Amino acid sequence: MSRFVSLVLIAFAFGAPMAAAQDPIEAELDAFWSDVVSSVENWSVDAQKATYHPDAIYVSDHEESYRTRRMVDEFAEVGADDAAPPVATLAFRFSSRVHDALTAHEVGVFRFHEQGKEAFYGGVDSYLVKTDGRWLILVEIQRGGGLSQADWDALGEG
Repeated sequence: MSRFVSLVLIAFAFGAPMAAAQDPIEAELDAFWSDVVSSVENWSVDAQKATYHPDAIYVSDHEESYRTRRMVDEFAEVGADDAAPPVATLAFRFSSRVHDALTAHEVGVFRFHEQGKEAFYGGVDSYLVKTDGRWLILVEIQRGGGLSQADWDALGEG
Protein backbone atom coordinates (compact mmCIF):
# COMPACT_ATOMS: atom_id res chain seq x y z
CA MET A 1 0.00 0.00 0.00
CA SER A 2 2.76 2.47 0.87
CA ARG A 3 4.42 1.69 -2.45
CA PHE A 4 1.19 2.68 -4.26
CA VAL A 5 0.98 5.95 -2.31
CA SER A 6 4.62 6.68 -3.16
CA LEU A 7 3.96 6.10 -6.86
CA VAL A 8 0.95 8.41 -6.78
CA LEU A 9 2.98 11.14 -5.03
CA ILE A 10 5.82 10.76 -7.54
CA ALA A 11 3.34 11.05 -10.44
CA PHE A 12 1.96 14.31 -9.06
CA ALA A 13 5.42 15.65 -8.25
CA PHE A 14 6.54 15.07 -11.84
CA GLY A 15 3.74 16.82 -13.63
CA ALA A 16 0.52 14.81 -13.48
CA PRO A 17 -1.90 17.72 -12.94
CA MET A 18 -4.68 17.49 -10.40
CA ALA A 19 -6.98 19.58 -12.58
CA ALA A 20 -6.73 20.36 -16.26
CA ALA A 21 -5.42 23.84 -16.96
CA GLN A 22 -7.40 26.03 -19.34
CA ASP A 23 -6.20 26.02 -22.92
CA PRO A 24 -4.28 29.32 -23.40
CA ILE A 25 -5.95 29.99 -26.78
CA GLU A 26 -9.38 29.44 -25.23
CA ALA A 27 -8.40 31.89 -22.47
CA GLU A 28 -7.54 34.46 -25.17
CA LEU A 29 -10.89 33.83 -26.85
CA ASP A 30 -12.71 34.21 -23.52
CA ALA A 31 -11.00 37.60 -23.08
CA PHE A 32 -12.04 38.53 -26.62
CA TRP A 33 -15.70 37.67 -25.93
CA SER A 34 -15.50 39.68 -22.73
CA ASP A 35 -14.47 42.69 -24.86
CA VAL A 36 -17.44 42.04 -27.18
CA VAL A 37 -19.78 41.99 -24.18
CA SER A 38 -18.28 45.20 -22.80
CA SER A 39 -18.59 46.97 -26.16
CA VAL A 40 -22.31 46.17 -26.34
CA GLU A 41 -23.15 46.77 -22.69
CA ASN A 42 -21.33 50.12 -22.75
CA TRP A 43 -22.92 50.99 -26.11
CA SER A 44 -19.48 51.74 -27.52
CA VAL A 45 -19.65 51.62 -31.30
CA ASP A 46 -15.90 52.19 -31.65
CA ALA A 47 -15.13 49.32 -29.27
CA GLN A 48 -17.62 47.10 -31.10
CA LYS A 49 -16.07 47.91 -34.49
CA ALA A 50 -12.66 47.01 -33.02
CA THR A 51 -13.84 43.41 -32.48
CA TYR A 52 -14.44 42.86 -36.21
CA HIS A 53 -11.98 42.32 -39.04
CA PRO A 54 -12.16 45.24 -41.53
CA ASP A 55 -13.60 42.84 -44.13
CA ALA A 56 -15.98 41.06 -41.72
CA ILE A 57 -19.25 39.67 -43.01
CA TYR A 58 -22.52 39.39 -41.10
CA VAL A 59 -25.10 36.77 -42.11
CA SER A 60 -28.58 36.68 -40.59
CA ASP A 61 -31.23 34.01 -40.65
CA HIS A 62 -33.31 36.43 -42.70
CA GLU A 63 -31.21 35.45 -45.71
CA GLU A 64 -29.21 38.66 -45.52
CA SER A 65 -25.47 38.95 -45.91
CA TYR A 66 -23.52 42.18 -45.76
CA ARG A 67 -20.42 43.84 -44.38
CA THR A 68 -20.48 43.90 -40.59
CA ARG A 69 -19.83 47.65 -40.57
CA ARG A 70 -23.45 48.11 -41.69
CA MET A 71 -24.74 46.13 -38.71
CA VAL A 72 -22.56 48.12 -36.31
CA ASP A 73 -23.71 51.40 -37.87
CA GLU A 74 -27.33 50.31 -37.41
CA PHE A 75 -26.51 49.47 -33.78
CA ALA A 76 -25.16 53.02 -33.39
CA GLU A 77 -28.35 54.51 -34.84
CA VAL A 78 -30.48 52.65 -32.27
CA GLY A 79 -28.46 54.22 -29.46
CA ALA A 80 -28.58 57.65 -31.11
CA ASP A 81 -32.39 57.54 -31.35
CA ASP A 82 -32.73 57.30 -27.57
CA ALA A 83 -32.12 60.07 -25.04
CA ALA A 84 -29.80 57.59 -23.36
CA PRO A 85 -28.63 54.28 -24.83
CA PRO A 86 -30.61 51.27 -23.62
CA VAL A 87 -29.32 49.48 -20.53
CA ALA A 88 -28.55 45.98 -21.74
CA THR A 89 -26.64 42.86 -20.82
CA LEU A 90 -25.06 40.39 -23.20
CA ALA A 91 -23.61 36.95 -22.52
CA PHE A 92 -22.37 34.00 -24.56
CA ARG A 93 -22.30 30.25 -23.97
CA PHE A 94 -20.60 27.94 -26.44
CA SER A 95 -21.49 24.44 -27.58
CA SER A 96 -18.45 24.09 -29.85
CA ARG A 97 -15.04 25.76 -29.77
CA VAL A 98 -12.52 24.73 -32.40
CA HIS A 99 -9.27 26.63 -32.84
CA ASP A 100 -5.60 26.68 -33.60
CA ALA A 101 -3.17 29.50 -32.80
CA LEU A 102 -4.53 31.84 -35.51
CA THR A 103 -8.09 30.76 -36.37
CA ALA A 104 -11.20 29.86 -34.39
CA HIS A 105 -14.74 28.68 -34.99
CA GLU A 106 -17.09 29.26 -32.05
CA VAL A 107 -20.73 28.13 -32.00
CA GLY A 108 -23.22 28.82 -29.27
CA VAL A 109 -26.05 30.89 -27.89
CA PHE A 110 -26.10 34.54 -26.93
CA ARG A 111 -28.47 36.16 -24.47
CA PHE A 112 -29.26 39.84 -25.00
CA HIS A 113 -31.47 41.53 -22.44
CA GLU A 114 -32.55 45.16 -22.55
CA GLN A 115 -33.89 46.53 -19.31
CA GLY A 116 -37.69 46.35 -19.27
CA LYS A 117 -37.90 43.82 -22.12
CA GLU A 118 -37.87 40.06 -22.49
CA ALA A 119 -34.44 38.50 -22.95
CA PHE A 120 -33.61 37.50 -26.52
CA TYR A 121 -31.79 34.23 -27.18
CA GLY A 122 -30.05 33.78 -30.49
CA GLY A 123 -27.65 31.36 -32.06
CA VAL A 124 -24.21 32.56 -33.05
CA ASP A 125 -21.68 30.94 -35.33
CA SER A 126 -18.46 32.97 -35.48
CA TYR A 127 -15.28 32.51 -37.47
CA LEU A 128 -12.34 34.44 -36.03
CA VAL A 129 -8.77 35.17 -37.08
CA LYS A 130 -5.87 36.37 -35.01
CA THR A 131 -4.26 39.35 -36.72
CA ASP A 132 -1.39 41.36 -35.26
CA GLY A 133 -1.91 39.59 -31.92
CA ARG A 134 -5.66 40.39 -31.74
CA TRP A 135 -8.64 38.12 -32.29
CA LEU A 136 -11.17 39.54 -34.75
CA ILE A 137 -14.48 38.23 -36.06
CA LEU A 138 -14.23 37.54 -39.78
CA VAL A 139 -17.68 35.98 -40.29
CA GLU A 140 -20.62 36.16 -37.89
CA ILE A 141 -23.77 34.18 -38.50
CA GLN A 142 -26.68 34.94 -36.18
CA ARG A 143 -29.78 32.82 -35.90
CA GLY A 144 -32.70 34.25 -33.99
CA GLY A 145 -36.06 32.88 -33.06
CA GLY A 146 -36.81 29.46 -31.73
CA LEU A 147 -34.18 29.61 -28.99
CA SER A 148 -35.14 29.93 -25.35
CA GLN A 149 -33.94 29.99 -21.77
CA ALA A 150 -33.91 26.17 -21.94
CA ASP A 151 -31.36 26.27 -24.81
CA TRP A 152 -29.29 28.70 -22.77
CA ASP A 153 -29.48 26.55 -19.64
CA ALA A 154 -28.54 23.41 -21.58
CA LEU A 155 -25.10 24.92 -22.25
CA GLY A 156 -24.37 25.43 -18.54
CA GLU A 157 -21.97 28.06 -17.28
CA GLY A 158 -19.00 27.26 -19.49
